[in-house]
Amino acid sequence: MEDPELCAQPWYAGSCDRQTAETALLYANKDGAYLVRRSGRGGPQPYTLAVLLGARVYNIPVRLIPGPRPFALGRTNTCPELFPSVPSMVWHYTQHPLVLVDGTTCARQHTRLIYPVKP
Repeated sequence: MEDPELCAQPWYAGSCDRQTAETALLYANKDGAYLVRRSGRGGPQPYTLAVLLGARVYNIPVRLIPGPRPFALGRTNTCPELFPSVPSMVWHYTQHPLVLVDGTTCARQHTRLIYPVKP
């Protein structure tokens, strides 16, 4: 069963698939547009944060880590920022820069989560 606090968020897309999420973000056509959806992988990466920047959608896994602050972004990180909930993680990145890394070139860009999108 889904967390009611999460389901009530304007940026939560539930079990929306990757293609639908990316289409919705590209249609929004605003840098900083974002949503969170359930990950197709599940397990230790139950959610994906999808963010639009420069006409490109970045899909970032949200990981579960054992402990009192169990949520972190990215596949791996030696010193991740940890959050007690997905909504608190999203709120943090509406206030602070989020580093997006191009998987091909390793180029880094910064954005904030500005425009919530729901497909």
